[in-house]
Amino acid sequence: MQNRMLYLVGSMQADMQDVLEKQFPQMHEYIRKEQVNLPLVKNEFEQRARVFVNAGQLYLRDSNGDRVDSPEFDQFIKDSRLWSSFKQVDRYTQILQRAMFKPWWDRRQNRVRISIWPQHQCFIVPNTENAWFSVDDAFAVLFQLPGVDGLASTYPRYEVWGYRTEAAADSTGNDTIHFVTDGQMDYKINEDDINPFIDPRTGDPMYPFVWWQADDSSTDLYSLGDEDTLTVNRTLNLGLTHLQYAIKMKSYGVWAHTKAENGTDLGVQVMFPNTIADLVAGARLENIATNLPINDVWNYYKELIGQASLLRGLPSYAVRADSGGPESGYALKVRSRPLTEHRENMIEIYRPYVIESVFRAAVVHNTYADYQVPLDLEICWEPGEVDVPDDPEQLARAYAAEIANDVSTPIDHRAERYGEDYEDAKRAVEENRVFNKGNGGGLAEFGQANMAEQFAAALDQPRAEEPEPETEQQTETEQE
Repeated sequence: MQNRMLYLVGSMQADMQDVLEKQFPQMHEYIRKEQVNLPLVKNEFEQRARVFVNAGQLYLRDSNGDRVDSPEFDQFIKDSRLWSSFKQVDRYTQILQRAMFKPWWDRRQNRVRISIWPQHQCFIVPNTENAWFSVDDAFAVLFQLPGVDGLASTYPRYEVWGYRTEAAADSTGNDTIHFVTDGQMDYKINEDDINPFIDPRTGDPMYPFVWWQADDSSTDLYSLGDEDTLTVNRTLNLGLTHLQYAIKMKSYGVWAHTKAENGTDLGVQVMFPNTIADLVAGARLENIATNLPINDVWNYYKELIGQASLLRGLPSYAVRADSGGPESGYALKVRSRPLTEHRENMIEIYRPYVIESVFRAAVVHNTYADYQVPLDLEICWEPGEVDVPDDPEQLARAYAAEIANDVSTPIDHRAERYGEDYEDAKRAVEENRVFNKGNGGGLAEFGQANMAEQFAAALDQPRAEEPEPETEQQTETEQE
């Protein structure tokens, strides 16, 4: 899990040095200097974590289903920077399968802040009697904090949230606990070592954090997910490191000399640029280089990247090794379909987590802040759409075809594209037509005279008027 986190941010040096040391116990000190690492995992999960690329909007709704404007709620969303936290928890959840969304109050900045914890730094003691799979009903939840020497410290610290035993609760008068410990000493967070947060919906103590899952399983508190998440990236890094080392050896080679038969030993010869080796008669000096088909090896790794990405549901353009211009239009929509479907699925999985995370962050806010967020209203999340850019040429051809077949007019398209009413769109099209004709411009200037003629001819056609409804008197006259 820790290595997944490192690969997610593109930090692969330490892990790859361990891999090289295991494969080349004697040579790894030389090979590691040629290390080449590509952020394949980082790129993959940036592509998959797309739920909050266009986050949409959060708002409040009353019991009648009507939207309620709340400046306090909007200010709270802005101050807590929730959207950036949602993007981070999406990335963590995608690669780790589980992550904890943990709001806390920053007394210095006087606002709620969010920490996202990977599952391997969260330790949950479940309630085995009736809520084995529920984090909210867990006896205790511990967050591993860095010690004096970081997470590898001899005595790492843990932030503890939980419930007291019945006897301890009776003696102290408090049901909950909240403190920091390193196993040797406990450290206070508040005066009574208690959880200060109360759920206004029930009046009971409430953990202020939310356990996010990448699946809708209600039975797996923890999950490893894909155990081969890093395998392809490690294989690629290892292969490119070998290739880099081979290129170096092939470029420079190894100088070797042989002495003549029954000749004297030449000893150690040190080669420098612009030097001449003084050899005895019959001796030979030569450069030995590897004969590695580098292009074939490189093509193999490019194919490996492409196949692995396709099997993981990523379109080939997302990780292609060859450079190319940006795509747009229908082809891009087709190739983006796996990611679009994945995002649609994750939106429904994440929806309850988003709502609950906002609610609990608001509870933390209301406990300490100067202004209160209304919590008696329903919190709603409307995800945004991720638009794929259309190809202008494809749109132009589609418009021309519709106009040529009397399906639409330039005025209709103008009104639709720019959000204008019909009269404003008509006036703008007529003004543009006069200007383009007078200046020799328009579509004809760019070698698209046929399309320009179609637009012009369509404009000359009067817009069909809707027939007036027949009156009762007209109907009687026609019958006579």
